[in-house]
Amino acid sequence: RGGPTSLAETADPGPFEILEARKLIEGETCALAAERISDAQLQQLSELVEAMAEENRQEAVTEEADGRFHCLIAEAAGNSALTAAITWLWQLRNESEISTHFHRRLREEGDRPIVADHQKILDALHARNPAASRQAMVDHLQRVIDHLLEVL
Repeated sequence: RGGPTSLAETADPGPFEILEARKLIEGETCALAAERISDAQLQQLSELVEAMAEENRQEAVTEEADGRFHCLIAEAAGNSALTAAITWLWQLRNESEISTHFHRRLREEGDRPIVADHQKILDALHARNPAASRQAMVDHLQRVIDHLLEVL
């Protein structure tokens, strides 16, 4: 039986497939996290939003804080299967040849992680509002899809 590892070895999903999966999974995960997130995790997310803003000011954008932000929300949901799925999707994003090509093109066009989107997600989580958290995450990932379409 093939698990995520064997699938990753045989498939090279494109950025739109990865983003579509992330939008479906991360939206619901964010809603769940709104009910379960700790104050310490909210503080960590706040620090990651600040780190994203700082990374955006650097010439060589690493997007490390962006990935950590999304994975921390998965952890805050308190469901290890969701954490594993989202971590795997981020690995695919960073390892898929076609996905890395398109994300590199985005960076070359000056695109950076959208700090305002991440702040909206954080604000909704801080309010412990599942519906607003879900919508903020879905809106954010749709915006990423839209930006990617613009550079094609």
